[in-house]
Amino acid sequence: MYIYEIQGNPVPHHETRWSKRSGHAYAPDLKLRQFAQWQLKPNAPEAPLTGRFEIEIWCYFPIAKSIKGVKRAQMLNDVIGHTQRPDWDNLAKFYCDVVKGIIIDDDALISDGTCRKRWAERGKVIIKIHPIAQCLKTQGVSCG
Repeated sequence: MYIYEIQGNPVPHHETRWSKRSGHAYAPDLKLRQFAQWQLKPNAPEAPLTGRFEIEIWCYFPIAKSIKGVKRAQMLNDVIGHTQRPDWDNLAKFYCDVVKGIIIDDDALISDGTCRKRWAERGKVIIKIHPIAQCLKTQGVSCG
């Protein structure tokens, strides 16, 4: 299992947009993706991994400083969950794109995954990548 931590508030994926002035396409989250990849590179393998993978993405959103007392404790203990924007699927898309080419060869190699949103004191993202073992059914090995 490979575990990576990215400091900063979690970022959702944004669709490619078109500039009205020049008519060119641009990715509004490109700089944010590059910043996240910059944080991953020091601990990344020398060559991107290949095979099948399962990914776990834990997105921790900072609690507003104005929230105090019992409500803050409930948010930290996941009694009050993070049920606002950004949507979990946009977070998953962004961070799968972040690991592409740095940790794993292509995000199409991810065959299973979860994305969780939680409250925390500081914003961060933890990415866990589990290689899925290949097995040979023809040799009578149980695949599980």
